[in-house]
Amino acid sequence: MVTMSGIAIHRVADGRLVEHWGQVDAVGLLTQMGAIPAGPMPPKLPPPSIHRSAHDRVLSAADMKTNLRQLFNGMNDRKRSVLNDLLDPRYVNYSMPMSEPGPAGLSHVLDMFFAGFPDMRIVVEDVLSENDKAATRGHFTATHKGTFMNVPATNRPVKVEYIDIWTAQNGRFLENWVQMDMLGLMVQLGVMKPPA
Repeated sequence: MVTMSGIAIHRVADGRLVEHWGQVDAVGLLTQMGAIPAGPMPPKLPPPSIHRSAHDRVLSAADMKTNLRQLFNGMNDRKRSVLNDLLDPRYVNYSMPMSEPGPAGLSHVLDMFFAGFPDMRIVVEDVLSENDKAATRGHFTATHKGTFMNVPATNRPVKVEYIDIWTAQNGRFLENWVQMDMLGLMVQLGVMKPPA
């Protein structure tokens, strides 16, 4: 038995589905099937304890969009201070190998990406939001100039699409789920053949 997680965004107009974007954990599925070896991963962090109160600051849909764009711009500009400003100390990304919660944990994940892709730039194409919850869709472009996921530098350019979901509590981002086209990335790096 295998499981596969994914995130999808649908756009409906006049009661009909007109657009669909989706990302699934294809590498995780192939690992479970034994088609590719599993790499070392830190244990998953437990979900943060969430206690909501009437006095919590709620981020409006507009604030969620603004803060997410600020967060991604800060990542692109390598301004780690934005993580401290916008992430709750209990922040957990359930999809990335975080060794600790909060800004420091996401900073370590970014270090892993930037070591492999020093010129990485994230492009946010869509932000869908409501109070204290949002999803973004976009991609990153980069050149593979360092080791990433045990793959030595290939100097190949890549474009990797993603979809993620964010929740906030009391004015800061608290939880995050990401699905990235890691299978597409491995194909672009020449590590795997395109699926038949």
